[in-house]
Amino acid sequence: MRFCLKIKRNAGILRSTALTLCRFMSTAPYRCQAQVVDFIIKKDVYNDMGKGLLFLSENNPNIALKRWYQKRISDLNESATILEDAGRVVRRDPALKNTLDVAKVYEKGPDWVLRDFYPDSLHLKDALDNPKAASALERTRNGLAGNQHPALLDLAKRLNRPKPSANFHWSPANEKIIWIDGL
Repeated sequence: MRFCLKIKRNAGILRSTALTLCRFMSTAPYRCQAQVVDFIIKKDVYNDMGKGLLFLSENNPNIALKRWYQKRISDLNESATILEDAGRVVRRDPALKNTLDVAKVYEKGPDWVLRDFYPDSLHLKDALDNPKAASALERTRNGLAGNQHPALLDLAKRLNRPKPSANFHWSPANEKIIWIDGL
C-alpha cells in the first residue's frame, strides 16, 4: 500500500485512480509494476472506454501502457491479436498503409499491453468535417472493399458504419486514420 500512496503523492493523481492502481498492482508481476511507475509518475492517466486505464510517459509520448480492468481481462488477448494481425496486413498493403495506421502492440502481460499512442488524435467520427479525414476515410473504405483477409473484415465492418467506431481516430499530424483498439 505504501508503494501506491507514493505514486499518488508523486503523480498528483486522484485517490480513486491510486486505489485502482493498487488493485492492479497487488497481482501484477514486479516487472510490470516498474513499468507502471515509469509511466504513471510522468504523465496523466486516461480512462480507455471502460476497458482499462492508459498510462502515458513523458519519455516516449507515442507509447502507452494499457492496464485492463479485471472485468475485461478476457478481452485483452483477442484485442491485441486483432491489432497485431491487422497491423501486419495494413503495413504490407500499398493503398491502405497510406491512409491507415494500426496501433502496434510491443509487449503483452497478464493484464496489460504496451502499444502505440497518438497524442494528437481525435475520434474519427468527430473529424469528418475535415476534408483530409473524410478523404482518408473514403480511400480506406475503397481499399478495404472486397478484401477478405480475416484481420480486415472486422475493421471494415466497424469503419463502414455511418459513424465509425470510437476505436478509430484521426491523426492530423500523420494525416491518417488510426485503429487504436481491436475491440
